[in-house]
Amino acid sequence: MNILRGVMRFQAIAYAIYGLSFFLIPDFTIGTVFDWDTSSYWARGFGATFIAVAWLEWNIAAKLEERRDLVWQFALIPALLLVVAVWEKAAGSYEGSDLFFGMVVAVTLFFTILVGGAAWYAEREVPAGA
Repeated sequence: MNILRGVMRFQAIAYAIYGLSFFLIPDFTIGTVFDWDTSSYWARGFGATFIAVAWLEWNIAAKLEERRDLVWQFALIPALLLVVAVWEKAAGSYEGSDLFFGMVVAVTLFFTILVGGAAWYAEREVPAGA
């Protein structure tokens, strides 16, 4: 169970850093990277969402014995991000660099396998009904 707790906290820290980056980067950078309007409300909202998910995951990891029913959702979040990134690239609507795309795929695949593997290991270690 401690492995899963550590993995979930690691992912929560990564989400918080990612979310904070949307608050700290200047508006002109958001406009050049994401081609969003320069008001940056969408980007700030996106960052707030990641910070909220990080906070939720951190709290669930703190009470892991009680909230094991919510663990698999945190393995699905990076998996869904991976599907969206690959779908956008396959549809031809992705206009970013291939290096950035490769990084997104690598990071989301890493967290999908890491959290999913740790959750699977924790289930084998201590069954959910025990």
